[in-house]
Amino acid sequence: SMLAGLLFRTLPLAIYGAPVTLKEAFKEDFLIGAALNPSQFCESNQVEAAIVKTQFNSITPENVLKWEMIHPRLGRYDFTLADKFVAFGVTNNMFIVGHTLIWHSQLPLFVRNMKDADSLRQYFINHITTVASRYDGKIASWDVVNEALEEDGSMRKSIFQQKLGDDFVVEAFKLAHKAAPNTALYYNDYNIEQPKKRAGAIALIKKIQAAGVRIDGVGIQG
Repeated sequence: SMLAGLLFRTLPLAIYGAPVTLKEAFKEDFLIGAALNPSQFCESNQVEAAIVKTQFNSITPENVLKWEMIHPRLGRYDFTLADKFVAFGVTNNMFIVGHTLIWHSQLPLFVRNMKDADSLRQYFINHITTVASRYDGKIASWDVVNEALEEDGSMRKSIFQQKLGDDFVVEAFKLAHKAAPNTALYYNDYNIEQPKKRAGAIALIKKIQAAGVRIDGVGIQG
């Protein structure tokens, strides 16, 4: 694109004759991240895997840490692809983002159809505890809760909000902190730079903090 072209023309083209990578060019400013699918982190697509390893120093999984893939049945986990994703990041010395522990979307069908709050709470607790503890010290940060707000800043009427109440967010961070004390914990959402949703996000973050629960950052999708 024109923007990309302008960006690259402002950067030094080489260091001692070698091409400058994105992660090198911005190493004093911020991490450069990419969202990966299995063909990239399992390296079946060798070209894309090589680009990721050369250019990026932070990775996020597109889907392999979401509930429907990693925890398709109560108490039954499939860590095959998640383990490979994390191993790819560890091997290549990358900042690994865990996305996501709690989200209203991409849930297994049986969870979406749950009528009993106690059953959902059991799944909720078991999932956060099992997944977050497995990767503590390897995954650098978790998007603990993703997209819990409506556009007007109110709580999204998700199955978690409907069955567990608004405090499910606080409880998720509490469980994540206990399971992954060496991992940064983030709340993630989109449009929270917009006034109404921003106010809702600030109130939610203050609520987590007021409960004495750790939250280390906020992700803003764009």
